[in-house]
Amino acid sequence: EGLSREVSLDKPAANIYLMLARGTDIQELSKGVYLVDGQSWYLKFSDPQDKPIIRDAAGKKELIIQLRSKLNYSILF
Repeated sequence: EGLSREVSLDKPAANIYLMLARGTDIQELSKGVYLVDGQSWYLKFSDPQDKPIIRDAAGKKELIIQLRSKLNYSILF
């Protein structure tokens, strides 16, 4: 069970990033599927061109993605 989300920009610009998750642990389980905080919830990206980045910030993990004109993803519970 989950939610589908779409984020779009009217006027796309270079180097705009969106933070989609922050937690103690974020793992890529398979191509386009990310697990956040153990088994709390998942993010799934439908477009293979979407390349999320997992980074360390202030002792936590963050999942960010460069926002092109449109981003579609699902939040799964």
